[in-house]
Amino acid sequence: MKSIQILLREIKESFINIIRSGFLTFISIFVIIVSIFSIGMIYYFLNYSNEVKKGIENKIEISFYLNKDTNEVRIKEIENEISNISGVESVKYISPDTALDELIKDYPEYESIFKDLEKNPLPPTFFVKPESVYFINEITSKISMIPEVSDFFYSKDLVDKLLFSIRTFTFLSIVIVSIFIGIFIFFLGSNITVSIYNRREDIEIMKLVGTQPSFIKIPFYIEGIILSLIGGTISSFLLNKSYLEISKLLNIILPFVENQNLNQKLGFNFYVYLNLSAIIVSLIVSYFVLRKYLKEIYP
Repeated sequence: MKSIQILLREIKESFINIIRSGFLTFISIFVIIVSIFSIGMIYYFLNYSNEVKKGIENKIEISFYLNKDTNEVRIKEIENEISNISGVESVKYISPDTALDELIKDYPEYESIFKDLEKNPLPPTFFVKPESVYFINEITSKISMIPEVSDFFYSKDLVDKLLFSIRTFTFLSIVIVSIFIGIFIFFLGSNITVSIYNRREDIEIMKLVGTQPSFIKIPFYIEGIILSLIGGTISSFLLNKSYLEISKLLNIILPFVENQNLNQKLGFNFYVYLNLSAIIVSLIVSYFVLRKYLKEIYP
């Protein structure tokens, strides 16, 4: 019972300190909101860019053209060789006759021209789907070494731009998240420092009466948790609304990308983890700021 009363008193003291800090408290909460919101949005777009990559990957196939004199037995052997290459998701063989029939079907207006051909000009072709765009170079390199393969084709410009965009966005995301975490830490540390300054006389009195350092730390830990919870709760609300609206917009702009409603995919646990992360960071910051100060008064 006594420990509960002490805890309630410490919580009360924490709220008093938060109010005392005034404008700095407001700035700290604002920074926490902006930091968590920005990190949440970056996380959203990182996931979304991954879904875009998957959507494009599902449409990318590498066409490998064989020499026209390749016989059926050898074609079957080549198909098995390609299937065993790491990173290959599927292999589809199209014979010259089948390819010509599909060409006529796709371009019926040129049917008479195609049928007047004395010899089918299309080569035996393998259509290879990679598991990921990251395997394309390895796949093309290995399959190109097969003697019967005369050439290959895929949308190289599209793949190169996709990989460049993903790498650039990932790098920028890491940089931006690091900056916001740094700002979050700085303002939270400043708020705790001001709180220590406001309570310096109380701390000196507690030291004189023999209070342990651990007892002095508790209100500041609680203060950091309160600020993180306030900022985290507001950020979670803003993120929830933003995810819903952005998902609707992206569903219209890029309908071929699946799982765009990340809000439903993440669920309630995502917001819990986001708030817990903010609380953990605040506790770590509080620990180091307090340790530095208490070392001076508890040599």
